[in-house]
Amino acid sequence: MCCWNRNIKKNYAIGKKIENIAFIVTIVIVLGLFTLPIIIYYTSRYHTDTFNNASINYTGFHSNISGISQNFTRLSWSQDNDASECHEYIGTACKNFLHQWFQCTIGEGELNIGVSQQEQNQHEQTIGSLNNYLEYYKQCQQQSSAFICQYFFPLADCSTGKSYKATKEYCLLMSIGVCSDLWTLANNFSYGSLLPDCSTLPNASNNSYSVIIPIEGMDDTNGTDGIVCREDFVKIDLICEPRCDSFEQTSSHLESQLLIYSEVIATSIALTFCIVAIIVVIKEYKILLAYPSVLVVFQVIDMTVLVIVLIITAIDRYGLYCGSVSLLETLKHPSFFCKFSGAVSHYVYINMPLWWFFHVAIFFHKVLFPFQANRFEKLGHNKYIFATVTTLSILLPLPAIIICLSVDKFKYNINRFPPTLCGSNGAMWFYSITLPMDVLFAAGVIMLIIVLWTMRNVENNFLEKKKSY
Repeated sequence: MCCWNRNIKKNYAIGKKIENIAFIVTIVIVLGLFTLPIIIYYTSRYHTDTFNNASINYTGFHSNISGISQNFTRLSWSQDNDASECHEYIGTACKNFLHQWFQCTIGEGELNIGVSQQEQNQHEQTIGSLNNYLEYYKQCQQQSSAFICQYFFPLADCSTGKSYKATKEYCLLMSIGVCSDLWTLANNFSYGSLLPDCSTLPNASNNSYSVIIPIEGMDDTNGTDGIVCREDFVKIDLICEPRCDSFEQTSSHLESQLLIYSEVIATSIALTFCIVAIIVVIKEYKILLAYPSVLVVFQVIDMTVLVIVLIITAIDRYGLYCGSVSLLETLKHPSFFCKFSGAVSHYVYINMPLWWFFHVAIFFHKVLFPFQANRFEKLGHNKYIFATVTTLSILLPLPAIIICLSVDKFKYNINRFPPTLCGSNGAMWFYSITLPMDVLFAAGVIMLIIVLWTMRNVENNFLEKKKSY
């Protein structure tokens, strides 16, 4: 009998250790999962050289920068004695142009460039993404293809140590000349990091070479006079600009429609649940409108408002979000509904986790500190806690929203097409929404785990005492 009791105690001690290990492992896993978005954000900031996640295209277009065709334009480059690297070109996007350029400059030996194979792969992906910008405007596409190849794949003469680079003059011709509208478009979509800073490129020196490169379809010097825009583009100040209501960010129109329909279905289901929840609140108002259950009701109200805005958006997306027929003008001057939806979504996204966190914190306090919680309730302090929690939840999201509405750098704008709720730029969105939500949910989940762990221990202790009697 004595040995049997010792075995029971030993097994209980082992089981307790296993439970403690499981508790610690659970906390570590939760912290790891909620830390992951923060790690991804900061690591992604160092990998913005390519457009891997940005498949922007204009409906009905597919392009390939693979060569230069008929007619002519003059191309210049800068020659420097700094070819520290020589690598064989292994890509395809600029193969034809590089061979022509090589014949005009070095002429003998092997075609080499001053870019490593890993960088070549990245630049090939970048060029593939830039194709989507260039295709709609033929003059820009044809003239810029040579500059793009020059910029990303500078020739290198391994025997003499000379390199051949794109020049500041040619860069300015693209950025403020024939491709000025597309250059602006790329910068408005935060893709400016892909484009060169013209001021950092070398000048075309007096002894630099120049060559006539064949370019097709050059009707005039600036590439704008007499141009007839496609139906999905609008002509503004002699430049074809993409129409806001024809721009799509997915790879096909079918994908855009599927995206829209899935959003409508999801928001309709969410609205149904919100309506059911509101009916239950009205029916059980004595319980659900009491502190702290009312904090959950506030969450339902927030969700209802957000869902209604999403449903309104689905009715007329482009009409509500396109402040102008021109996409470029819309990005510069967002519509009133864009700002409104941005402020609503911004407020709800941070307000709902706050309601949830405070509700969990109150539950946590009652379980881990029951005597103090009962004392607060008897003294009537709960009403002050409720007032403080409500005030904090209402006011804390407001500073970031005010900044986004008043500071042009952080203004709410369309962040994808077909348009949905507008948002601020990436840094503001992360620090004012993603990061606070992540911290609040992580803290709340950890508190719930501790509460459940405490309740289990209390129950086990109670059962042990009951058995001893």
